[in-house]
Order: sequence, then C-alpha cells, then structure tokens
Amino acid sequence: MTTAADIRALPSGEFAQLVDGSIQPFIDEAAREVSADVFGTIYEDAVKYLAAHLLAGIMSGSKGAAGPVISETAGPLSRSFSAPVVSATDSLQSTAYGRRYLDLRRQVAGGPQVL
Repeated sequence: MTTAADIRALPSGEFAQLVDGSIQPFIDEAAREVSADVFGTIYEDAVKYLAAHLLAGIMSGSKGAAGPVISETAGPLSRSFSAPVVSATDSLQSTAYGRRYLDLRRQVAGGPQVL
C-alpha cells in the first residue's frame, strides 16, 4: 500500500516537509482512479506517481497564472494570460510525476487503442 512516507521519499524532495494528513487524501484519490487489476505488479508505483502528480498540481495551483501572457499594458499595469483547454493527458504531462504515471500506463495498455 502506498504511504505518505513513499511520497515524501520521492527524489525531488518537494513533499518532504508535508505531514501525512496533507498527503493521504491524494493517495486515496489516486487509489480510486488506478485499477489494481489493470496495473498488476506496478499498481503501487502507479498510485504513488498519480498521487504525487495530484499533490504537485494543488501545490503549484496557488502560484498564479500558468498560461502564456497574451497581453500586457504598461500603465496602470495590466496583464492577461491564456487559459487553454487541457485534456486529461495534457494535465498529466504537466508534472514529472504525471509523465511517469503515463509511462506506467503505457506499459499496461496492451497496444493501440481506438477512441
């Protein structure tokens, strides 16, 4: 079972100071979204990286606009940012943890898929 200690131990160190209660909800959410039947022996890794991705997304969400600047004005200061439409895969691409989760998901996908 993935634990808060597993998340804190990730090499980036960005979660090292967080307490269990701040991490556990993200582990719980990831565990609901990841199928043990599909992921098999790499299930715990998938949960860990998806949980870290979700947590990193929340932590960076308070840092302001994430899209590129689309307009600026010098006086009295104005700035506008774009807000592109983001798919679930695009969202997962936004963090190293999400990209690792996608790598794991590709390992168990079993070939091309038609949407």
